[in-house]
Amino acid sequence: MNQKQKNLNIIGVASCYGAQDLRCANGPLTLKKLHLKETLENKGWHIQWDKNIYPQSLPVDQNASYLLVLDICKQLARQTHKLVMQDQRFIVIGGDHSCAIGTWSGVYSALERDFGLIWIDAHMDSHTRKTSPSGALHGMPLAALLGHGDKALCNIERPGQKLKPQNLCLVG
Repeated sequence: MNQKQKNLNIIGVASCYGAQDLRCANGPLTLKKLHLKETLENKGWHIQWDKNIYPQSLPVDQNASYLLVLDICKQLARQTHKLVMQDQRFIVIGGDHSCAIGTWSGVYSALERDFGLIWIDAHMDSHTRKTSPSGALHGMPLAALLGHGDKALCNIERPGQKLKPQNLCLVG
């Protein structure tokens, strides 16, 4: 691998608002404290770990979780869009799965073409508010990327579907 190929940006997303367990927001910080950056640097990688993404404000209403997820996904989409446009490699370390909406919305917006996605999970994560037993947003990222469900989540970065079903492989 040449030096450019050994550069890696880490985006920490301290989000727990799409899930029922608020502790999942600690994922990025925990991995940072466990020296993930140093471990990768010892393997020859040049690591850029930006500030973790947090909600810009904390709304106080019954839709707070939804608004926080939407805010975080918009921030994350801008970040992944920018990195793709700069031809930079990155990984996203999130709290809950709802951050996938922002990750891949930003990638799609930058690529301006179809892409394939391998989704490895025990759950399909393609519910909408109408089909979800829990109503938790962490079970909805694939639906949003496929253009189903909540319009604001589907329209992050660019309107509509980001991922075609024939370009999705589910494993789990």
